[in-house]
Amino acid sequence: MQNIISRVRQINRIRLHKRRSKRFKPSKTASGFMLACYGRSTILTDAWEPGTRKIVTELMSNIKLFVNVGANVGYYSCLAGKAGVKTIAFEPEMTNFQFLCNNVMINGFEDNVEIFPVAAGDPPPNLMKIHGVGDTASLSEEFKSVRRNVTKRRNGLHFVDTLGGIHSALSSFISVVSLDDIILKHKWLSENVLFLIDVEGWEHQVLKGAEGLLALDPKPFWIIEVLPDILAKRTEPTQVFSMMFKSGYRGYKILDEGDPVEFTETQVSSLMSENSYWNYLFIDETLSLSDI
Repeated sequence: MQNIISRVRQINRIRLHKRRSKRFKPSKTASGFMLACYGRSTILTDAWEPGTRKIVTELMSNIKLFVNVGANVGYYSCLAGKAGVKTIAFEPEMTNFQFLCNNVMINGFEDNVEIFPVAAGDPPPNLMKIHGVGDTASLSEEFKSVRRNVTKRRNGLHFVDTLGGIHSALSSFISVVSLDDIILKHKWLSENVLFLIDVEGWEHQVLKGAEGLLALDPKPFWIIEVLPDILAKRTEPTQVFSMMFKSGYRGYKILDEGDPVEFTETQVSSLMSENSYWNYLFIDETLSLSDI
């Protein structure tokens, strides 16, 4: 009986979350497109992930395909759509998915953006639980119970975020596919590809399902948000870096201000001991930043 009561409460909370999401009206971003979101005003301004946004914007002139894994409400998918770049977006959490679809449609980007309401990973299993709802939902089980305060450096600002939040006890079933199965067979695949992965602790699983893509020649560009050690107990985040280095990439830490800073594999442990989120850029080891 207690399980039934708990499940009813979960369903009611999800319904409430979806109803609240409908109240958010689209506003114009600093990048020039319209966006409806959860009410985070910084996402509409130049303060939103300035370092990552700058790199993505600069790469748009050099790429033919953008793959947005963990697209959330679609900021970067719309940024690519505005640039006229073909975009494939993955977003399994249904409230985010509705925001994403709406944002693509209101901007008229639907001809250039294809959206998959599934998670990327390394199946099997092909069916898994996603924990939480909204913009902190994750396939990582650690997100069911994490309550540690972690400094997030993603909007050009420094603030404390209690991960998991009130929705961390919620979960729902979603489908899981590998990036190799979708992208390697896709008609839009070209020689110049940018992947952006933001999956709240699930990064290594996404890459395990993308070994064919990692080996492409020429190599794609990758931007990956990697959670520090204290948040990624299910799969050690150092495995993400190890996989990228072994696949022939060099890594750069993306800063809010200034150029990205290159790091080596021996510096990964130090990076992962920092109590904050960071986005990392990976490029072909034969290239340098001046080449892109």
